[in-house]
Amino acid sequence: MNKIFRAAKEIFIGAPTAFDLPKPLIGRDRVERKYSVQRKILDTILKNKRISFEKYMSMALYSRNHGDYDAGYYTSGEALIGEACHFNTFPQSNSPVFGQGIAKQLNSMWEALGCPKVFHAIEMGAGNGIMARDILRYVNKEMPDFYKALKYVIIEISNPLIQRQKNSIDPMLRASVEWKNASAIKYKFKHKITGCFLSNELVDNLPVHELFGYKNEAYETYITYNGFTIEKEPVKLSSRKVIDMLKTRFSTFPVPEKIPFYVSTASIDWLKNLADNLKRGYILTIDYGTSDMTKYFYEHDTLRTYSRLVTPSHKNDPLYYIGKADITADVDFGSLVIYGRKFGLRKVGYFNQDYYFSQILSTPLIKSEMESGPYGMRVLIQAKKARLKLG
Repeated sequence: MNKIFRAAKEIFIGAPTAFDLPKPLIGRDRVERKYSVQRKILDTILKNKRISFEKYMSMALYSRNHGDYDAGYYTSGEALIGEACHFNTFPQSNSPVFGQGIAKQLNSMWEALGCPKVFHAIEMGAGNGIMARDILRYVNKEMPDFYKALKYVIIEISNPLIQRQKNSIDPMLRASVEWKNASAIKYKFKHKITGCFLSNELVDNLPVHELFGYKNEAYETYITYNGFTIEKEPVKLSSRKVIDMLKTRFSTFPVPEKIPFYVSTASIDWLKNLADNLKRGYILTIDYGTSDMTKYFYEHDTLRTYSRLVTPSHKNDPLYYIGKADITADVDFGSLVIYGRKFGLRKVGYFNQDYYFSQILSTPLIKSEMESGPYGMRVLIQAKKARLKLG
């Protein structure tokens, strides 16, 4: 096992402290309160001896207040979205044109379905509510017939973000929005919907398994406690769900060596839940990522952290600033397409975000993805029992 530890340290060269013991503390940084989310994670580790990186990421981002424990990054309201905040999003930096473009797309979907009397637009993880506001404003003003049919629903796991969304949306339009305080992975509608499930930068925040290869064997990262601090521990991959996904997605197995490798079974659970809840209509997914992860992992760091607290030396080390930093992993759109077919979905289109808005929707963005670094935004549209003409 010592050889595997040494190999893991070499593999995670991008985060040099990932396997080190920098200071005698519970987390990589100071624990501010006795019952912080860090303490909740530690107590869970002590109870179970170790937890998977996926479990750790889920708790750090989405833990709810329970007893004396604090909530996670999103559920606590710690997440600050916008200019000069932890991170910004395209719907906010390109407001109102981003939302207007999505409004045009939703209207086209409604028409392609034969203009049903009720068209659900289900936005999952709506951030500050800027995109929802801009969509509703545009539809209300420019598409009165569609507005009469539109039923806008926001599924949001964070109560603080729900309040920000309500504050963002005009009072006149707010009455037409329904909020569900729930996880998009698990929420079940009473009746299957006709319409569109919509998300922007949601899937990259779903928890991932961290894997790496060593001498033709696949290992998964677990989080343990050594008496001083939490640390990563490599464990031979045994999760049947992860193994099945790797075999389905990639022609070679086990995972490549010398690089960290991230697999999101949560994204597949999310997609299946949407497909199960969709009677007729579409799934519109906008996020960072690529359709060819086998090449992409060799060229980019695909796991990142965002916070005003994160220093260059701690950048992309998710064991720092627990509950105070965002953790994201680029989306494997290829998996969404492959599993989508298994769930009865058909790929309608897959685009670079700039091309999608400027060519398909005739709505050029104010700030293009070229300004956002090497991690390009992509748009995936999938359909169930529906057709859609693009462009």
